[in-house]
Amino acid sequence: MRERLNSNPNDVIVKHLIEGRLFGNIDPDFREMSRVNRAHAIMLAETGILPRKVVSIILAGLARLDARGSEALVLNPDLEELYFNIEHALVEEVGADAGGRLHTARSRNDLYAAVLRMKARGYSLRMSHLLVDLIEAVIACQRP
Repeated sequence: MRERLNSNPNDVIVKHLIEGRLFGNIDPDFREMSRVNRAHAIMLAETGILPRKVVSIILAGLARLDARGSEALVLNPDLEELYFNIEHALVEEVGADAGGRLHTARSRNDLYAAVLRMKARGYSLRMSHLLVDLIEAVIACQRP
């Protein structure tokens, strides 16, 4: 979390860099980030990095956040980005001891890279299906 910093981001930074990303359509990022968070938590348990009991608490909290959806998040631009807002919501949900451990053994950059790849994969799959539909429609028009 941001406790290592002793002040919030400058208002100009918040207005021009943070608010646009944070208050736009965050649902796709939230959805993919939730999937990555669950996978990461499971990895933490399977490798023994975190005790299974702690991971169970984390997964239960993530499931409750997922059930409420991105629109239920109370977004705070002082937390800078969706990553920290979800972490804050998880800590509120399950407590700092468990919620604060989700990001053990990964960086924010790792998380965002995985989210970006998953979103790109989803877009590619949708485009591929649309292309197949188009090809089938063209073939159907060519039949006598």
